[in-house]
Amino acid sequence: MIMTTTSDVSSFLLIDSALASEACSQLPLGKNVTPPWLSVVYMRSAARVSPLLIDLLEADLAGQIGLVARVMNALQPRLHVSLIDTALTHRELLHHLRKFIFIKTEADQELTLRFADCAVLPALAEVLTGPQWHALSAPIHRWCIHQLDGSIRALPSTPAEQNSVQTPLVLTDAQIELLREATAVHQLMANYRSMYPSEEGTRKPVDEYRFAAEARRMWHAAGHSDDPTLLYFIHGIFKTNGKIGRLPKMPMILRQSDFKKIRGDIDWLVENQFSS
Repeated sequence: MIMTTTSDVSSFLLIDSALASEACSQLPLGKNVTPPWLSVVYMRSAARVSPLLIDLLEADLAGQIGLVARVMNALQPRLHVSLIDTALTHRELLHHLRKFIFIKTEADQELTLRFADCAVLPALAEVLTGPQWHALSAPIHRWCIHQLDGSIRALPSTPAEQNSVQTPLVLTDAQIELLREATAVHQLMANYRSMYPSEEGTRKPVDEYRFAAEARRMWHAAGHSDDPTLLYFIHGIFKTNGKIGRLPKMPMILRQSDFKKIRGDIDWLVENQFSS
């Protein structure tokens, strides 16, 4: 676990508790009081789905680094954890992050911003305008995320002279659509794990993502949108290690309008052409 201990910069973990709810249930998230090393970004009543901010030095001084490490390592890859180095105090960083809980659309609709999810953060860095990204990231010396292959990547920083904008951030419809598309495969895999919980952990996450992205590309090319039959196709892709996706006749099968027939054809291929 990386921890900065200089007098100018402190290290924090930002945890997406919605991604790691079971692990985060181990943390002392009482109704009235949390320890000095742990903060809830949302209102306390929403603690179980809120991003959580952990001061690593304070957690170490409190003898809680073991607990923090268990939460950090609860999921592989650690998409629920990012590391923040900043000159801000714990209270100042918490106040800063709370300004970005919500964004607004062009139609003045309020949406929650998933800034603690490592699957979302790279998309934010790309989709937000320079001033918008600067508003979020400027007080942060270094912000590192975990990737699907287990590696750690630093998010881009912005020039000190970059202009900023007021909060809440206002995103265009095009920006919101880009964010949705950038995170669509991750959302698809979350839905897949809900539909097929016994499949979790049977493949490398980076391979899962690659297979799911290609399945979604083929599904959309056949004229369909994301739905449960796409998850069924992904299941067939996984069971055959990608082989049915490479069949010359698969695009024709996917172009059928009868989803029940598509599922039947996928079943037949899995059982008759690729069964061991």
